[in-house]
Amino acid sequence: MLYIQVASSIDDPDTFRREVDLLLKIKDAYPKMILTRTRQEAYQYEGVQIIDVADWLLREPT
Repeated sequence: MLYIQVASSIDDPDTFRREVDLLLKIKDAYPKMILTRTRQEAYQYEGVQIIDVADWLLREPT
C-alpha cells in the first residue's frame, strides 16, 4: 500500500502544511507521497516524499 496526495502546487506555506498534515495524521508505516509541480529534485519532509509529478511520470518502472 502507498498513500499518494496530489496537489497542483505546494509553494505557498499554508498549502504545503495542509497537504503534508493530511498524510502525517495517518499513523501506520506505509509510505506517503505528495505529487506536485516542484520543479526540483525529490525530497522528504518528516518521512513524506515530495516528488515532481513530471519526474514521477517519466521514471523507469521498478
